Amino acid sequence: MTDADLPFDTAPLDKLAQVIVGTGLNLAPGQDVVLTASAEALPLVRRVAEAAYRAGAGLVVPILSDETVARARYAFGHDGTFDHAPGWLYEGMAKAYDANAARLHIAAENPMALADMDPDRVATAAKANAAAYKPALAKISGFEINWSIAAYPGHAWAAQVFPDLDPDAAQARLAEAIFAASRIDRADPVAAWAEHNADLARRRDWLNDQRFAALRFRSAHTDLTVGLADGHLWQGGASAAKN
Repeated sequence: MTDADLPFDTAPLDKLAQVIVGTGLNLAPGQDVVLTASAEALPLVRRVAEAAYRAGAGLVVPILSDETVARARYAFGHDGTFDHAPGWLYEGMAKAYDANAARLHIAAENPMALADMDPDRVATAAKANAAAYKPALAKISGFEINWSIAAYPGHAWAAQVFPDLDPDAAQARLAEAIFAASRIDRADPVAAWAEHNADLARRRDWLNDQRFAALRFRSAHTDLTVGLADGHLWQGGASAAKN
């Protein structure tokens, strides 16, 4: 599918790619990028690759997934193969992170893609993948590398979010929502993100300074008290990676 086939204005994707690379990833010159995405998100993947190389990236490695291929596995794969995961791929990703590669995922997947597949097969495969990916994931969740997640308006995802619209209108509406949430509809998206992160940091620091024992939620029909763990920490906004 080319840009001309898409039911939304693709010009903002250029600005989105620049924000992803410069603000989301805060890519350093010479850094490699491990990029995973749905094949449907290729219009944004290509723009991110260009923006990354313009920013001095060493190597951008895209790893694409496809809903039809994924469904074929669960529909036609042989029993006994669903506990098999591509450990070799995840080991390579972990090595890339050890070498200071940045990590980016572009979310566009159909959230209901596997809803009608055999749940036992799906669960077995998910468990195997989680175990194989754990060493690589630890480097991300531990903020050993800089990483980010962005979004692209996939058509099936859009249909789930806006079920009352026709498919093209739904995808266009989701694109508008993503562009707004990404702040690329602002005159200066980078400055808008800096202001937003600073505001979140102020609120986070205030909450941590209060050392609340509990939070109480009250309204006309609610009176709920939620206790907080000793030594709890509030988080929010951008986080500094260890690299």
